[in-house]
Order: sequence, then structure tokens, then C-alpha cells
Amino acid sequence: MEDEIMRKFLSVNKQSNSPRIGKYASKKETFYEDIEKWQNERTKEKYDIKPIQFTFEITNRCNCNCKDCGMSANSIIEGKTKLTENDVYKLVDDLYENGVPAFSITGGEPFLEFDNMCKMIKYSEGKVDVNKIISNGFWGRNAEHYFKKIEEAGLFNNQFFVPSIQISIGEQTIPLEYICNIINYVSKHYTIEQLNLGIVHTRLKGEKESQLQKLYDIYLQKFGQFPEGRIYLTDSYYVNSNINAKEKIETYSMTIFEAVQQCDNRFGTEVGKFVSPKIFMKCNGDCYPCEVFNMHKDMFIGNYFKDGLSKVLENLNNNKYVRFIKKYGTIRI
Repeated sequence: MEDEIMRKFLSVNKQSNSPRIGKYASKKETFYEDIEKWQNERTKEKYDIKPIQFTFEITNRCNCNCKDCGMSANSIIEGKTKLTENDVYKLVDDLYENGVPAFSITGGEPFLEFDNMCKMIKYSEGKVDVNKIISNGFWGRNAEHYFKKIEEAGLFNNQFFVPSIQISIGEQTIPLEYICNIINYVSKHYTIEQLNLGIVHTRLKGEKESQLQKLYDIYLQKFGQFPEGRIYLTDSYYVNSNINAKEKIETYSMTIFEAVQQCDNRFGTEVGKFVSPKIFMKCNGDCYPCEVFNMHKDMFIGNYFKDGLSKVLENLNNNKYVRFIKKYGTIRI
């Protein structure tokens, strides 16, 4: 039964030669040429690795308290817990000046900082794109209100990327009805050329009925026919929660090379299943070369607030592990 449900979704694993097709997609077929030209006009240094996306935590606070949170939300008791309005404005300017054409917003739960997020999107118009927003979907209780506000802020005014909203379901306690509201609103108001919507489904060990099954059943009850071929699905397990796994993953004893295998940064320009190259910044400004929240300390490439983005980019290109992986790849790749 669940295999049939999964076929209703778009697969993130389907390969295409077109940058306009995929979980992360471009607005034009000339994406790679356009990005190269745009970056060359702004990048002073002749770096081998030129990130096309900067992912950052706009807050590390969340309104869920998942036991196996992959974003380490609510784990910071002291210190910086959100970016200010001035922080996000400065970040947009720095990205533009340093030739990074897009940003991705995560958390915590970024929609807790919705006003600040909308201000950033509005300020970034004509400078850099908003490529991705990752959320638990709590705002789906009033989906129309949030979509109208974020549309007014300029979500669809990107230069290069089709914007993407990714909703996580797993241990989250958000009513799945809210997620259904988001799916229904998107499928009725936006084409896939305007907005990509994805469900990131993470499975729990021993669950009798998956969250995906529940989501699908609730959607049918509330709205009827599911919008087949419109929503992307990423399906995975929580670490050590795969009942079919032959051995447990010892995350704390991983080598750097093994740790980066968990990363989706290939350090070459691409869109589709992934966006690469990229930089990930925690709420405190610490930067790493991919979107993994417990990345090995030797992959640290600087603090944005202390060192500045130019230095972070320099460190990315000079990091010996990054350069090794760029040259030789990983087992996963």
C-alpha cells in the first residue's frame, strides 16, 4: 500500500540533464551559464569552489521538541538564538558582494521568525535568491495567510532558482492536517515552475503506521484526490532507526571522510537532487561546508560574525579535507 502512496509523489532520485527539473530547480535552461557569469562579475578571488547557496539558521528555537532532532533545535541554552533584522540585511549584502547567488533558511523552526524572514526576502530582491525554506509546517493551520504574506515579500521574484519549501514529518508533533493544508494550497495556487514543495519523511523504528501513510489518509479524507506528480518526497530513517540496517552507526567515532559522506555537498556546481557547492551557518555564525549539524570540528571554516564571509570563502577553498573530497569524491558519491 505504501509503495502505491510513494508513487503519487515525485522522486528526488530521478535524474535529469535539465537544471529545470528536480527537487531544487532553476528557472532557465541556461542556469549554469547564467550563474557563472553572475559570479564572475562579483567574485574577486579566483576560487575553485564558488558556493551557489548559503544555508543558515535564522533561529535555533523550535516549537517541537523531537528526541532525535537533526537540527539540534532548542539545545542551546545560552548565546545567540536568532538572527536580527540587521543581521539578515547584512548577510544579503555580503552574499551579493561575494558572489553567492542564493540563500536557504532553516532552523530550529524558521517560521517562528516569519516577519524577519519576509523582510530578508523582500530586501534580497534583485540581489540574491531565496532558494529553500525548511519547516515543520505548523503554519499550515492558516496556510493561505502565510503564503500571501511570503508572496508579497517576493518569494517568486528570484533570478535563478525556483523557490522550494521543504516540510519535515517524523517525530514532529505538528498535526498532519496542517501539512495537508499546505499541500492542497500549493497544488491549487502554484505551478511546479513557480514553487517546489517537498515532504521530508523520516521513519521511526518499529512504527506500525508511518507518518507518510497517515498524511496521505488525512489528505484523502479532507480534500479528496491527492495531487499526483506535484510534490517531491524524500524518504529516510532516523540514525540507527532503520530496522533493516545490519549495524549501528557510531556517529561519534566517524572519521572526517566518513562524516562528510553524510553530506550532500559535492563541491561542484549542480542543482536537482542537491544544491552544490554550499556553506552552512549555525545561528552563532559558525560555518561548515554542508548542511550537517554535528559536522566534524576539522571541517569548521570560520565564524561569519567574527571573520566575515570573505574569510569563510577563503577557508572553504583552503580546507584540505574539502579539497580532497572535491578531487576524489566519497564512497556515497
